[in-house]
Amino acid sequence: MAAKLTRKEIQQDRIRAVLEDVYRWLTRNTVFLGAAVAIFALIVVAGYGWRLYQESATSEQQARLGEALQVFHAPLEGEEESVEPGHEGHDHATNPHPSKYRFASAEERNQKALETLTALAEEDPDSRPGQLASYYRAITLERMGRSDEAETVLRELIADVELPEVSNLARHQLGAILVGQGKRQEAIEVWKQILDNPAPNFPRDQLLARLGQASEKAGQPEAALDYYRKLVAEFPSAPLTRDLERRIDYLEAVLELEAPEEAPPPEQPES
Repeated sequence: MAAKLTRKEIQQDRIRAVLEDVYRWLTRNTVFLGAAVAIFALIVVAGYGWRLYQESATSEQQARLGEALQVFHAPLEGEEESVEPGHEGHDHATNPHPSKYRFASAEERNQKALETLTALAEEDPDSRPGQLASYYRAITLERMGRSDEAETVLRELIADVELPEVSNLARHQLGAILVGQGKRQEAIEVWKQILDNPAPNFPRDQLLARLGQASEKAGQPEAALDYYRKLVAEFPSAPLTRDLERRIDYLEAVLELEAPEEAPPPEQPES
């Protein structure tokens, strides 16, 4: 005769069933989910940076930054020109402001972009165009495989700039570099500073998603759940919400399954 299952064993079986169901779904969709977070973050943050450029002050500085960004975004020989940041998903037959530059290789384009961005950043580091030039200079250095130099530029920018609109862009990029270096906990701390110093229109939903993923990969499922729950509660119609609801179910089930069994109450002495 089979032994009768305890209430805890029955509960564990139910949790395992949930885990198996959600895990099968996640196995089919995890790659998509991770890529979606990265792609959405890249597009939205790039668009945010582009809006800051358009809001830059003096026309001469703005023109110089615009020239440098044309180099930064310039297509290579044989490539179609990409749409400007912030306009992805719109029905553009062509880029409304096509670049006059075209380069034979990415190395050539990066070197030219680095020269023009560095010149503007160093000549007028306190202006909005100069600060944005430093931000794009760091991205260019990262593209060139010089992540240590990019990290230095971003840390200096964060220390020198008071406006959260620019400093949070720098923090976002610095966190991405740190993740690439395997320093997830440092990236988490940098990204958390964005939550503590919010800027208008910064993509908070994408930030919460990246914090959740980084926390999960750093072995902090409770923290990941906190970020995912905030995202779902604050942005119920966000593109990633439905997928993250399944991720929440999965992590909750894992934590419940791993929770230590409660000790039985002590026996009462016989009277």
